[in-house]
Amino acid sequence: MASSDPQALSTSPSADARRLDTLGAGLRQRSLWSDAARRFARNKVSVVALVLVLLLIGLALFAPLLASEGYDNQVYSQAWRFPSSEHIMGTDPFGRDVLSRIIWGARISMLVALVVQVSAVLVGIPIGAIAGWYGGKPDYLLMRVVDVMSAFPTLLFAILLLSILGSGLVNVLIAMAVTRWISIARLVRGQFFSLREKDFVAASQAIGAGNGRIIRAHLLPNALSPLIVNLTLGIPEAIVGEAGLSFLGIGVNAPMPSWGKMLNEYLPSLSTHWYLSVFPALMIALAMYAFTLLGDGLRDALDPSAQPS
Repeated sequence: MASSDPQALSTSPSADARRLDTLGAGLRQRSLWSDAARRFARNKVSVVALVLVLLLIGLALFAPLLASEGYDNQVYSQAWRFPSSEHIMGTDPFGRDVLSRIIWGARISMLVALVVQVSAVLVGIPIGAIAGWYGGKPDYLLMRVVDVMSAFPTLLFAILLLSILGSGLVNVLIAMAVTRWISIARLVRGQFFSLREKDFVAASQAIGAGNGRIIRAHLLPNALSPLIVNLTLGIPEAIVGEAGLSFLGIGVNAPMPSWGKMLNEYLPSLSTHWYLSVFPALMIALAMYAFTLLGDGLRDALDPSAQPS
């Protein structure tokens, strides 16, 4: 006997097609991520890099517990102590424990990397999505803005802004975030230009899906792989950028430690107290190495041409 429920009668083939389309997209995404996770787990170098990255993040998150005495605890009777069992990385001219300052410096480096990359995503993705999906005049106008911003060397532009705004953590974040979104915008635009010609986009348009839904449900998920790799590889650039600005003396303000500022403060003592400069430099190198290897591993794991395992 036929149902007399008006809601049941209102079900249309197009609604069923939309549900099947959404379900199929979800299954494809789950398969992509599970295959990528298996490929990543087989890459031992990338797994080691991930462990190092997690350790650096742990240093930043638990700095108050791991270095409970703080980064500015001055004990002048302990000044200029070389590494020992009491002070693993020695002490500086003010008697401050270098290991404690290294740990607190990790918090600054990770904070800068996180804030800069998040701001790049929040600005770059909408600009790239609009330019790549709509094309035409919106693409032309937005890309001209990108071209103008790209004309400024990143580091020199940050130095210029800091000379106007002054030093300090917040100003460093602003100066570094101003241009970091450019590569994200270009990447998303290129991905959208390629993906908008695919059959699944045409099918979504045929069943009446709007622009916003197509972008959220189809284009953006399919552009995530290169976007994640770009963000991961951008983290060491942000860390080195902050270190460079602090090394030049226009980064975070004293007594707040960062690895670059520690290099700036302790470099004159390199010939007599090598440990003061070597340990911060090693931490910068370790962070760059770990995030770069992690980005390379993610790029290999998320490569769409790789065969599912």
